[in-house]
Amino acid sequence: MKYFIRIKLRVKLFFILTPWCFWVACRLIVRYAPFARGSIIPQVKASIELANPKHNHKVNLFLLDA
Repeated sequence: MKYFIRIKLRVKLFFILTPWCFWVACRLIVRYAPFARGSIIPQVKASIELANPKHNHKVNLFLLDA
């Protein structure tokens, strides 16, 4: 019986702590990294597009500037 009570407690803690952790992470990002907002999809599209061999010269320009 104690085993089931422990499981119930862990499940409750999971459903309480998980949203709280996401909220804290969101607040930290908004507070300390305001330019991190927006969608990641344009970055993914650009990285896929630059992965083609015909864009190697563009990738080399990025690497040389760094």
